[in-house]
Amino acid sequence: MQRNPLSAYSPKTFLKKREETYRPQKNYSLSSHNFGWKKILIISLCSLFILVMGGGFLYLQIRILKHLPDVSQIKDIQLTQATVITDRNGVELYKIFDENREYVTFENISKHMIDAIVAVEDQRYWEHEGLDPMGIFRAGFMTMLGRNGGGGSTLTQQLITNLMKLERPFHGSFLDKVDYKLTQIILAKRLNNVLQQQIKAENSNLSSTEVKHKMKEKIIELYLNYVFLGNNAYGVEAASKTYFNKSAKDLTVMEASILASIPKAPSRYDPYKSSALMGSFTIKDAAGKEYPYEGNIKASILSKFRENITSASFSNKKTAESFVRFVNSLSPSSLTLDGKVYTIQYSNGRAEFALGRMYENGKITEEELKSAFIESLTKTFEKSTFDIKAPHFVFWIKDLLEKEYGSGSTKKGGLVVKTTLDYNIQQLAEAAVKAHSASLFEYGASNSSLIYTDSTNGDVLAYLGSLDYFNKDIQGQNDMARNPRQSGSSIKPLIYALGFEKLPLTIDSPIYDIPFKAGKDSPNNADGKFNGSLPLKKALGFSRNIPAVKMFFALGGESVAKPFLQKLGLSGVKNEIEYGYPLALGAAEVSMIELAGAYQHLSTPTPAQINPILEIKANDGSIIYKKTPVVQENVIKPGIITLMWHILSEPSNRIGAWATKFNVKGLTYALKTGTSNVKTDKGSRPRDGWFAAYTPSRVLLMWAGNADARPMNSKAYGGSIHAESVKKFLSDMLAKGYITNEEMPNKDTSSISISSVSGKLPSEATPVSLITKTLGWNGLLPKETEGPISEIEIDISCFGKVSPFTPADQIKKGYLITPTSFMPNNMDLEDIKKYLAEQVQQTGATSALNFFMSEPQNYCPDRQPVTNDEIKINIVRPSKQGAFAKKNTVTYSISSPTNIKKVIVTLDGNTIASYIDNSSEVFGSKSIDLSAYADGNHQLGVTAVDVNNLSQSVQVAVNLVSEDTTPPTFNKSQSKVVKNADGSYDANLLFDDAVSAVKEGKVFEKGQTKALTTFSMQVAQFSTKASEVSVEVKDMYGNTLKQDINLETFNQTQE
Repeated sequence: MQRNPLSAYSPKTFLKKREETYRPQKNYSLSSHNFGWKKILIISLCSLFILVMGGGFLYLQIRILKHLPDVSQIKDIQLTQATVITDRNGVELYKIFDENREYVTFENISKHMIDAIVAVEDQRYWEHEGLDPMGIFRAGFMTMLGRNGGGGSTLTQQLITNLMKLERPFHGSFLDKVDYKLTQIILAKRLNNVLQQQIKAENSNLSSTEVKHKMKEKIIELYLNYVFLGNNAYGVEAASKTYFNKSAKDLTVMEASILASIPKAPSRYDPYKSSALMGSFTIKDAAGKEYPYEGNIKASILSKFRENITSASFSNKKTAESFVRFVNSLSPSSLTLDGKVYTIQYSNGRAEFALGRMYENGKITEEELKSAFIESLTKTFEKSTFDIKAPHFVFWIKDLLEKEYGSGSTKKGGLVVKTTLDYNIQQLAEAAVKAHSASLFEYGASNSSLIYTDSTNGDVLAYLGSLDYFNKDIQGQNDMARNPRQSGSSIKPLIYALGFEKLPLTIDSPIYDIPFKAGKDSPNNADGKFNGSLPLKKALGFSRNIPAVKMFFALGGESVAKPFLQKLGLSGVKNEIEYGYPLALGAAEVSMIELAGAYQHLSTPTPAQINPILEIKANDGSIIYKKTPVVQENVIKPGIITLMWHILSEPSNRIGAWATKFNVKGLTYALKTGTSNVKTDKGSRPRDGWFAAYTPSRVLLMWAGNADARPMNSKAYGGSIHAESVKKFLSDMLAKGYITNEEMPNKDTSSISISSVSGKLPSEATPVSLITKTLGWNGLLPKETEGPISEIEIDISCFGKVSPFTPADQIKKGYLITPTSFMPNNMDLEDIKKYLAEQVQQTGATSALNFFMSEPQNYCPDRQPVTNDEIKINIVRPSKQGAFAKKNTVTYSISSPTNIKKVIVTLDGNTIASYIDNSSEVFGSKSIDLSAYADGNHQLGVTAVDVNNLSQSVQVAVNLVSEDTTPPTFNKSQSKVVKNADGSYDANLLFDDAVSAVKEGKVFEKGQTKALTTFSMQVAQFSTKASEVSVEVKDMYGNTLKQDINLETFNQTQE
């Protein structure tokens, strides 16, 4: 059972001792008469004593003991400490506190500091047990005289006063002051007992002397961690860092004496303001004018003073008072400089008194005393500041901590919170945004924010909540990274990602950007224009609204899109709000943190939950939290991540000048811009400008606008606002190695050929020019084959039928198609048909796609051909319907009364080739390539136009085939050989190919390897003296005829 610390002071015990001391002895020599009077006197005195003691006990009980706090809990006391927030590398970002305190143990406090505080505040500290009778007597005596004799309080009593929040009765009555002192004494004694019991329980092998010494160390430890040392510094560790930028364990003698001087009156001895703490000089000239202590005057005074101190002996100056007086006498009293005489007066500071006390107590040597004093002459203090780095991030961390550990925990908990922020990267982010703030203002924006994360572990590496936290004009303290805003087009990649999961799409699937009806509403693009049919990658890359709206409806609308977006962490997407299709255009208000988290799902198949705290340590150094990255559910499939990367990282998928606007040399990254708009009396105006970027391991989100939601200028698009800041930030990180160029893994995708018209698998009739090799997700590749499609030619001057008079540069390919839609419900099919029908009548950009539901029937104005029946055309090859290889020749002859100026070869009305001529008799044999056309029956035609623009056309049916496996043949009946008088031969040999055409050939004299002659097309003409030759003839497909021909017997055999 714990002994009552007050038992030594109880009246009962005191009385018992008095009785034992004054009990009458049996052998006494007093008369009985005298004894009676003495007995009465003793009884009276004892009764009086009992009454006094009883009254004293009653006084203690009523006025003091009844109201005393429980000291037994002091062993478990938790001093209020600052919570320190650092970046990942230990850079201090901020301290959050009611009292700026960092607790340190006795062992981590400089011995000089221990000696200094004892010397100044409680010289007999190590000798007494918490009460200093001499000090109490002095204070009490001076108080009775009505004078201030000092507190007479030991360090233990001061600690009790502070910890128990005892009120000092500075202006109270005499009894109030007695009560206060008695309370101090009783609680100090109890504190000693409590601490000794705790130490003994924890260290049972210690002797009573050792326990007492440990108790004294603990009291000094508590005192030096609690005491207020000015300028928001509570405790010796905070003060050491505030004034000297070092830990308490590293304090010098001089620094310790300075800190030990402050507790007496922190305001009076403020290191930054007070001349009473450190010694000071007053300098006057002969006229009494004061001069500042600086420059040459300062240097001269210091030199002389140091010299005097160094050479002086302090051996007989064993008291603080004598030391101070002696030091004062060593100061130079006058100085002559540049012909002027100055008088000098030195005033001592309290820190010198503390030094003297340490010397008096034998805690420092004379040399240490001199060295410390000389140090004091030039001692400067660190700037008192509580600068905050990354303020919005710090207060986000504070909110997270208080949510987890309770309100006020950051101000009292003494936590050390290591965050994920990298202050090196943070500085680059701040510099990048601020470097281009002028252009920000030009767009009508006053504010900007940024968040940069590691998507693989959820670390927040940089966080900028506003352009300037301290700028009230822009509402800089509003954290725009946590303030929900409409995300604009930056949400579109998420909608498209869901589209790949639900629909058989590829990155080149066509989507019509054309007028579109959504119920009673007509969505529009930001520029008010339409781009016609676009491959999906460009519909997203160009940030077209109508394709995004179609994707939204194709998925199934809000009922499908909302759960998906919420699963990505966008809590701003509310079930109770009906957004309609604007949800796909960023109508929901989301925070940058949430949107960054959603983009992490695009960055990696294993996105980690955003968590900005790495580690939390309690005030005793124990780790109470250590981050383990939480990998989230894979909401976006790996293959779809690959597809989105191919779309968003490819500059050619961006519109116009934006293709290269964001390029950073040496770094590939995906990006998407976004702009939300608000209706004003001047029309729709941008309000929020977004920029989202990511690599396979990093995500960057930026916002710009006005914190008060004022609209920006009409041209304030997200990409335009952020381009330069983004490039600077990423370039600077790349240069410093904070980011590297990464390759996105190509997972779960396949290369596939689709029709660029329908997005379906191409059919045999699909022209090669309309087949696109693209990329799709293996989970849902296109499987349906498209319907009929054929290639035609159009006159682009009016998108009409090609005439013989259409200039070659105005003849373009067009396609006869059956319109289809990627939307499962064909919601836009009628709009597509209407668009295709209208484009035939138009000449604008929308018609450049040249898709037709029916072939144009009308010629363009002034290009209607007029027939001249006197022009005769004979198509020699092909001569009749049969297999006609696509690589071939067309041979024709033309006879006209007037010169022919142009010959046109067509297939199914489409111009294959045209040739210029100027003759009334024309024979031509022209190579053609019909590989772009499908196998099967077609009409091959030849049109002749004369100098009067009159024309004639002839057609022949052909059956196109893709292959020819038979070699050419020798047409002997059409060949001719003449033997000359000198025995030589003139030969004219003709070769044919039934399916394709003769391409080339060689003629060799018998037995020779060097060709006598080479030829192209069908005819070989040569002269030779050799009677036998060999020929090698190839057709368009490489089939070869090898044959020997006897020229001597050629005519005989023929006959």
